[in-house]
Amino acid sequence: MRLTTIATHWRLTGSRHGGHFAPMSETATTDWLDILKEQTRTGEQMGRQVPEMLAKPEITEGQVKALFQALETQAEFVERLTAILEDNGYDFDIISAAERLEDKYADLAGEVAEKLKGMKVET
Repeated sequence: MRLTTIATHWRLTGSRHGGHFAPMSETATTDWLDILKEQTRTGEQMGRQVPEMLAKPEITEGQVKALFQALETQAEFVERLTAILEDNGYDFDIISAAERLEDKYADLAGEVAEKLKGMKVET
């Protein structure tokens, strides 16, 4: 995937479900586990691709900023998902998986923030 489109792809992945959770009346029809599985696959993909992207010398400050924003959006999405899983009484293992995913996004956002900080120092 090209650098110019990857952050947009990830931002849209997080918003595939409207970028927010359904009202409680729709909760019964929402498969939170499927959403968690999808987000976990996306997180794994991002975990592989973000370091590769940051290592490319042609990456621009704007692309790094967009990637950071996309990661922050994903982290917020997973944080809300974790809260819903907790509120709906899911097992500890499932909640833990969501929390690990949340941590993964936070770690990736930290890597991107460090790259951005380094780019600003260079200019």
